[in-house]
Amino acid sequence: MEARGPVEATQAIISAWRDADIDVLADLLNDDVCVSGYLADGRPVLGKAAVLEMVEGFSASTGRLRLLDVEQLGPTCALLQMRIDPEPPDTDVGPAESWWMWAFDAGTLKQSHAFASRDAALLWFAERNSTPPA
Repeated sequence: MEARGPVEATQAIISAWRDADIDVLADLLNDDVCVSGYLADGRPVLGKAAVLEMVEGFSASTGRLRLLDVEQLGPTCALLQMRIDPEPPDTDVGPAESWWMWAFDAGTLKQSHAFASRDAALLWFAERNSTPPA
């Protein structure tokens, strides 16, 4: 099977995540995946088993994940904007939106990093893809 591009892989991951389909999600994650950011409480979550456990915990919580936008940046990265809506709607807690940069390896998610803004995510991407001076 040919590896999915970053946009298609992102859409498949979000769909599996929303459906709490852990078996499908497991096939879309790299064995040594690293997730950092809001959903990980600011601490990196390392490895497929730990990420799947985090997703199971989130899926059992009272939030609904929505993919607002996704765009491909280079052959292995996707920039996405996600929103978490509280369910049931809570007047004290509003929706949370964030930007994420996902990096893939052979169609599986290798790195996931959350950012407060699109500009911060793009800066990370630019630094990741710059060549250090010799």
